[in-house]
Amino acid sequence: MRIKNVLRNTSWELAYEFTVILLGFLAPRYIILTYGSEVNGLQSTIMQIVSIMALLQAGAVTTSVYSLYKPIAEKNYEEISLKLSSSVKFFKRITVIFLLLVLIGALITALVLESKIDKGLIFIAFLIVGLKNALDLLFTSKFRIIFSADQQKHIVSIGLIIEQTIYYVLLFVTVLLDLHFIYMFVWLLFGCFIKIIFMQFNYKKRYTNLIDTSKKEADSKIKGRNYSLANEISHSVVASSITILFSFLYGLEAASILGVYWMVIRLLTMLAQAIYGSFAPSYGNLVAEGDYNKINHVFDIFQYVFFMLNTFLYMCAAYLILPFVRIYTSGIIDAQYVNQLLSVIIIGYGIINTYRIPYNIVVSTNGLFKETWLQPLLSAIFSLLISIVLGRINMSFILVGPITFYFTNAIYQHFVIKRELPLFKVDNTKRHVFVSLMAMCIAVMASIIAPSSANDIGTWFFDAVCSALINILLIFIISLIFDRKSLLNTFRYIESLIRR
Repeated sequence: MRIKNVLRNTSWELAYEFTVILLGFLAPRYIILTYGSEVNGLQSTIMQIVSIMALLQAGAVTTSVYSLYKPIAEKNYEEISLKLSSSVKFFKRITVIFLLLVLIGALITALVLESKIDKGLIFIAFLIVGLKNALDLLFTSKFRIIFSADQQKHIVSIGLIIEQTIYYVLLFVTVLLDLHFIYMFVWLLFGCFIKIIFMQFNYKKRYTNLIDTSKKEADSKIKGRNYSLANEISHSVVASSITILFSFLYGLEAASILGVYWMVIRLLTMLAQAIYGSFAPSYGNLVAEGDYNKINHVFDIFQYVFFMLNTFLYMCAAYLILPFVRIYTSGIIDAQYVNQLLSVIIIGYGIINTYRIPYNIVVSTNGLFKETWLQPLLSAIFSLLISIVLGRINMSFILVGPITFYFTNAIYQHFVIKRELPLFKVDNTKRHVFVSLMAMCIAVMASIIAPSSANDIGTWFFDAVCSALINILLIFIISLIFDRKSLLNTFRYIESLIRR
């Protein structure tokens, strides 16, 4: 049943990612062509600022999901009701504070941000995005918690597919009819409403007679929430600060340039996130059973597959990202989008970020929130300072701060897990990383020495197929030489799944 849930959740998560990729790849180009780079940069900047404000709830979803693994496994609906009710009350309080922050943030952004766009429109756009996120805090968070903990995350994915499809269809209509760009933000709200209705229907269908979130006794705080809050705030601030620093140091056009490269990175991280998000709940239930032989075996395979999949994707991106940007932005003359230094550094950002993600699952499923909160907080401050100082030299160097943050965080989590979970084995991680880095170095050097000259979609796709085949072969050969055991274990595990 666990494997079935993982496959189902992964399938729908991938369907969601595919929907966002397909529609999201088309939208920015037409936004830029119709409204200009500044409008595209404004949208990216507002999204990132609001996401930082939404950090008020950071850690709450993670710790709430963790707290429900055991009662769900035991079918203890009394305890599930108490814990979920506590989370619902928390999100209600947070939503009020969040809305006040949105109002203040809208005023400051409209006054401080240098742009040709009317300040009143910047203010309105900010408020709309803030209201959409407030609705997610108030309603969607509860559904994410219970569906994720109960291995029903596919319902969340379906809801997101509905939301994104509605939003992008209305967005393209807006662009085609050349309506005012403010409608791009209005449609975010409309899609969110439909998503909430869908999730509420499914929640009532499954849990109406089982879970009661109105219990008055539910005043207890979820264990580890504050520590998880500090941890998630650190990670989210670092990630969100990139676009904001591009905007405030170099203007909205620079944010738009970053946004095009960010599309590629978002594509790669979303595919990996689909696997991560589907694996985490089932792994949490496995951890609750306490069989460390099985836990170690499953995690090692997951980590190896996760690393190699991301390595393959970023190897392809290293070779293909510049010709993609060149083709994607053809005809756009208000900004220079082709930037080799930015392409190399952003690929480095993506692969270093990959190395710490599997450890996040171990931390959250084992409740190691208290043991891991301080380092990311201090590293985040250091990272922001690096980004601001180096970012004044060249906008691409803004990414050096986050790279430093993710690198130190991965190392720190490795040693904390070894100390706190003596039965948990992480010895193979070094080999996985070595294989990944060796393959990445070869790919990046190849992209610099013999870059792709593709100037049309047909040639680009041909280069993409050739690059993919070569990269798969390269990863296989390096793994066979330096990490043979993990490679063979992965093949055996896949074979066992096929036979079931």
